[in-house]
Amino acid sequence: SIVITFSTWLTLTRIFLSPFIMAAIHTKLWVLACTLFIFASFTDYLDGYFARLYKQESELGRILDPVADKVLIFSTILALYSVSGQSLLPSWFIALIVIKDFVLVSGSCVLLAQKKQSVIVPSLLSKIVTAAFMIFVVYLILMHSGIISIDYILQCIQFFTICTIVILFDYSYKFIRHISF
Repeated sequence: SIVITFSTWLTLTRIFLSPFIMAAIHTKLWVLACTLFIFASFTDYLDGYFARLYKQESELGRILDPVADKVLIFSTILALYSVSGQSLLPSWFIALIVIKDFVLVSGSCVLLAQKKQSVIVPSLLSKIVTAAFMIFVVYLILMHSGIISIDYILQCIQFFTICTIVILFDYSYKFIRHISF
């Protein structure tokens, strides 16, 4: 039976809040979008913290956590892209992020089908980059609102492009080590 712990509820909160963040972006309620996104992002830290604190780590949580992160980030990025087009985020950058996550999810499915394991444990680098990317999304929301300037957007895109490529190589290495042909 599947037990849904407090930590799992926190993870599900990210998925639940995603359409509300998208709606706030589409209606240009930037402060609301930013507030909801920050709160949802903070649940990423809290779910892991409480799972470890109360020894509630579960297979469901290990699977749902990265899914919730992807849903939150993708839905917010796509909403921002639909509002601004390529003026802030180039299509190739969004495609790179989608491809990376497609590779990660596909690899996990292959491992699950082979009964190896359901997920490859994310590296510390991957966790740090996810947290940094969430901060970057807050930056993007604040740029759309006009609160801050777009001065550093190119450097951020370059940074996350390099990080994404490094994560892909790291994951590919781990995947090849786990798979049997």
